[in-house]
Amino acid sequence: MRGISETAMIFLIGTLVMLMITTYTFANRGIDTNSTALDGRWNQNSFIDPQYDTVIYSQSEPQVTEEQVVAYVRDIGGDRLKTRGKVFHEMGVRYDIDPAFGVAVSQKETTLGTNTCQNMSQSCNNFFCMTYNATKSAGIVAEKRWGLDRYWACFENMDAGIEAFYVYIKEKYVLYIHPQINEPQDTISKIGCAPGTGLTEHCYCVGEEEGVPYCHKWLYGQGSVPDIVEKIRNYELEQEPVSISA
Repeated sequence: MRGISETAMIFLIGTLVMLMITTYTFANRGIDTNSTALDGRWNQNSFIDPQYDTVIYSQSEPQVTEEQVVAYVRDIGGDRLKTRGKVFHEMGVRYDIDPAFGVAVSQKETTLGTNTCQNMSQSCNNFFCMTYNATKSAGIVAEKRWGLDRYWACFENMDAGIEAFYVYIKEKYVLYIHPQINEPQDTISKIGCAPGTGLTEHCYCVGEEEGVPYCHKWLYGQGSVPDIVEKIRNYELEQEPVSISA
């Protein structure tokens, strides 16, 4: 009996230690406590207050200038994308999606073109890790290439790859009226894996309160996309505005 008791005690202690580590990790992972995107925006259950949610769809002027997007992509982007800031802004304006959102997602998914999805060739021109089935569902023309465990969408050039993302977000999220929220998915919170859409390619926020999907504080920070969007919107030009005539 003693041996069993000691074994049970060791197991119990081990379980408690793992629980403490997991709790600490989830409490701290991805949350920047100094971020202005997190201060005073949460209810008692740590869900984002809708009035502070990050709006990414608007038919008015975007909250970020072309100069800011060009400068940010130039300063942060990988070698291939450094000169494509103007395209990010142009496509965002064309499809009424905040240009900063596309830049932020590309930074999250491929470090703004520095990396590729599952070591796909750079010639794939997929800077957002969009699958072939996802783009096909939105009517986007793309080449189908296998990579590790799924088919990825590949595009004939960089600009086409950038444009595809904005088309996809508008067609499959913004123009899709989710029955639980009964309105366009025009914020990062609403766009976050809304139940029933069958779309799980862009899970930047997950959470549900009284049947309505919202961003939870931990996932909002862990996803980092809202923080990146805010950084771009407030990006200060450290020199004369970048020429955007070329």
